[in-house]
Amino acid sequence: MARYRDIFLNLATSDTKDSLDHEKTRKIMLVNLYSSVGIFFMLLLGIMDFYQEKITLAIVLFSFASIFVFFFFYMRRTKDHIFPGYSVIVLMLCLSVYLLYDGGFDKSGFVWFYVLPPTAFFIIGRRVGLFLILASLCLAAIVVYILPEIDSFRQSICEYAPGVKFRFIASYIAVAILSYVFESTRERSYRFKEEANKKVQHLLEDSEKSQAELETQKSKLQEINKELEKLSIVASETDNAVTIATVEGIIEWVNDGFTKLYGYTFDEYIAAKGANIIKANAHSDFLEAFIECLGSRMPVIYSSQGETKEGKKIWVQTTLTPAYNKDGSVKKLVIIDTDITKIKEAEEEIQQQKEEIKQQNEELKSQRDYLEDVNKELEKLSIVARETDNSVIIADNEGYIEWVNEGFCKLWGFTKEEYVKQRGNNILDHKNNKHVSDLINDCIENKRSVVYVFPATNKYGISIWIQTTLTPIMNSSQQIVKLVAIEAEITDIKEAEEEIRQQNEEIKQQNEEISSQRDSLDFMYKELNQQNELLKDSIQYAKLIQDAILPRHEDISKHNPDHFIFYRPKAVVSGDFYWFYGDDDRFIAAIADCTGHGVPGALMSMIGNTILNQIVKEEKIFTPSVILEKMNKAIIKLLNQGRDEHNMQDDGMDVSICMVDKKTNRALVAGADQTIYAVQENKLNIIKGSIFSIGGLISYKSKPEFKNYEIIITPSTCIYLFTDGYADQFGGAMQDKFGLSRLEKLINATHQYPVKEQQRILAETFDQWCGTNSQTDDVLIVGLKF
Repeated sequence: MARYRDIFLNLATSDTKDSLDHEKTRKIMLVNLYSSVGIFFMLLLGIMDFYQEKITLAIVLFSFASIFVFFFFYMRRTKDHIFPGYSVIVLMLCLSVYLLYDGGFDKSGFVWFYVLPPTAFFIIGRRVGLFLILASLCLAAIVVYILPEIDSFRQSICEYAPGVKFRFIASYIAVAILSYVFESTRERSYRFKEEANKKVQHLLEDSEKSQAELETQKSKLQEINKELEKLSIVASETDNAVTIATVEGIIEWVNDGFTKLYGYTFDEYIAAKGANIIKANAHSDFLEAFIECLGSRMPVIYSSQGETKEGKKIWVQTTLTPAYNKDGSVKKLVIIDTDITKIKEAEEEIQQQKEEIKQQNEELKSQRDYLEDVNKELEKLSIVARETDNSVIIADNEGYIEWVNEGFCKLWGFTKEEYVKQRGNNILDHKNNKHVSDLINDCIENKRSVVYVFPATNKYGISIWIQTTLTPIMNSSQQIVKLVAIEAEITDIKEAEEEIRQQNEEIKQQNEEISSQRDSLDFMYKELNQQNELLKDSIQYAKLIQDAILPRHEDISKHNPDHFIFYRPKAVVSGDFYWFYGDDDRFIAAIADCTGHGVPGALMSMIGNTILNQIVKEEKIFTPSVILEKMNKAIIKLLNQGRDEHNMQDDGMDVSICMVDKKTNRALVAGADQTIYAVQENKLNIIKGSIFSIGGLISYKSKPEFKNYEIIITPSTCIYLFTDGYADQFGGAMQDKFGLSRLEKLINATHQYPVKEQQRILAETFDQWCGTNSQTDDVLIVGLKF
């Protein structure tokens, strides 16, 4: 099936590469469709004419079929639909005129004209299409009205009934207008859709870029986390203070370095400060760093001044690093405090204004042996050195390299022999960096571990950043016998730190722009809300006015107690209204459906109510047909509908009137484009009113007449006046209109009930039919029972 479908689409679209949603593709498919239909019908009609010995006409039709075949192959080769489109529309016009002239099958040839407007507007555009439709309208009028009056055409032309001619011309104009409106709406919708698709595409591209950036950051974080796990092996031996805490801040473990730095053992610190590190740490930056680390799931570094157990003030650089579960959530926080008092003092001497410089927090573990057995300590260090990816160097007490691990080769790219040959054999040689030289001297003189950072280049000339922890190994006499240097590359961390700083600047700028846009939107919302409230107040006031002019049920009941009014406007105000008049001899009930609903319809209802009051109450005219004629003239005059026929608006109303003579028990009813139901002896009689409305273009030009229908009133006679809102409501299982047939069955089934019960059933049936659908139109049904 897929293969046949592809073949069909290839033929229908002339093998164009555009999407089926593209307007050009649809036009090509439509031209191909009409070309195929043209080929089939031209050949069929040509064959029929050939056997009827109409040779000339058959040749013409065969020629047209050949032209359609040419169009089919022309579009397949050029992918151009403009020339074939214009030609197909002109040929369709010629075929439609011929079928209108000939009558076609059973005088149905005029039906082909209805295909022209939507097709022409879509294929050749609204402007050119409008010119062609006007030309076709003129040709149609000539064929149906002028040619039959000419003797030379009278024998061959198809003669249509006068009513058919009028309905054909009027309906063709209506189809053309509707097609023009539809094409205008379709073009706007298509342009809007294309613009929306472009915006969505831009948003998708931006989203993909952002996703790629997030993935890159995530990868870097994972690499950093792996590095931290490797370093955790030697965490307990470093001189830095290492604290492990839960995400709630509860301290779980501290290393020996914590006691060396602050003077507290684990139990002493808990007793003195408490188990919660957030409450125990008095520095305000710690809480902010703690929250930021949990929120961003990235290491956070800050410097602060702390106090030891003896009350000594020290500067500490604190690194908060998250440890992750397998699912990526934070399970612990590793807090590393480094004594940077001397570094701070040196920085203040060098540059006083840079007090908050961040120090790299990836403190690598240094090995420090407090055991008397040097061999055992070296054995432990060798285990760590073999397993870590960091560079581990063991040198003698003067700094000459004795051994390096595999991590050294990975970091520098050199073997030990290559390094010694090119860079020298002494790890203490940092003559070009006074700060590093001072730290090394401090390590040897004070016999304690030091940490320093310096830039370097590896074997391949690539610039890298190295962080080194230099730890002295001492014998039982506290003499240095070995030096252990643990080196780690922190280039990525340095680069990530700079990238994060730039991203923070960008986020800050974006937040400022978003804040500005939000302020503008808030102002616009307040303005729109204020205008909406004013509009609601105006409409509510209009409803009060409209309700005031509608007749009261008490006044109607004085003349006809058994009646009901099912009135449900679509909006606050309605385009449907009911009207009543009564005296000692008669009473008159009327209902009207004005053009539109809501506020426009309500304005027309005010006009209709005023005209009815003038005709009946002031001029004392009581005959329904005469009332409708006078209403028609009054509406046309009041709305100036005859002043400019070219730009005349088509507003008006559909009206039903029932006049009941109390003395003779007879009723006269008349309708303007409305149907009236009368039930007598359990039989529903359908009374169709005039096809003309009150007011509007057709009523102005046609000078309509309205007819009275007499109803002899007997007991249980029911008369129903109604607008089209109830029948036009969409709903039900199939989502179609309620329809007049369902309404007739409903009235047939309920007319014998009391009027209040009839009204209740009508309301419940309407609500059930609507379901979740919104109301389509204003609804009005007036029931009179005698």
